[in-house]
Amino acid sequence: NTHTLFVESGREASAFKKPEDFARHLNTPVEHLGRASHRPRSQAPPESSAEGAEGAAGGKSQIGERVVKVKAPTKKEERAKAAKYSELKQREAREAKLTSQLGKLRRDKVMHAKGSKRKMTADDGKPRQFKFKQVRSR
Repeated sequence: NTHTLFVESGREASAFKKPEDFARHLNTPVEHLGRASHRPRSQAPPESSAEGAEGAAGGKSQIGERVVKVKAPTKKEERAKAAKYSELKQREAREAKLTSQLGKLRRDKVMHAKGSKRKMTADDGKPRQFKFKQVRSR
């Protein structure tokens, strides 16, 4: 990943020597600088934006535009990303299928159990519930 930062002066350019400086400017932790996407932000606001908003000493405001240029992802990166999403969809489908089968197994276990059978009914929009027979005891 290549980031191009445009600054107004050489003094500002010399401020970006360490990875911590880039992390502070991009408002992200240092360990996430290599990410091209889904880069989490730090909780504290970046110092460079507060500096530009307040202006320089003497009441003059510095108007400067910083442009971040990011390389487009390669085909290999796009394929890897698509493969991850495909695997995620497959996992979700397997989970739904297993959940359905687990419900069927529980239902069959109740049906094959000893004793009086309980009826399972489902009203409109409500989940299934067991209905027990009313037994009168003295």
